[in-house]
Amino acid sequence: VLVVKFLKRIFYRGEYFEADTPPLNPEVQRLYKEDRDQFAKIAAECARLSVEEQHTNPKDALLRLVPWSNEHEIIRSAQQAIMKQYPEEQQKDEFIGWFFNSLVPSLEGKTGKSPRRSSPRKSKKQDSAR
Repeated sequence: VLVVKFLKRIFYRGEYFEADTPPLNPEVQRLYKEDRDQFAKIAAECARLSVEEQHTNPKDALLRLVPWSNEHEIIRSAQQAIMKQYPEEQQKDEFIGWFFNSLVPSLEGKTGKSPRRSSPRKSKKQDSAR
């Protein structure tokens, strides 16, 4: 949502429409220069539609955006706990281990999918300590 708001606001800045380079969309530039009220209405509508459709995914999309859910909260809480408990160089490995050893098994029953990983990666410190 913050990205959409930022994008909406940059269109109110004239420097993007009066540069020496030719505009990507001449009609938008014309509208900005000749009818600011109409331009503002269209920009607001585009931003509104982007927010409304932010979780609309094409069938073949490789990256799918989903609405915030309980699983997101669980992941965020675990990530914050790991960040407090472990030094920075160990956080990634701890999170990956938690994700595949704790979260994935709990979700498998819900989805029927099994994206397993055998074990978390060892950090360079762990390898050199052996």
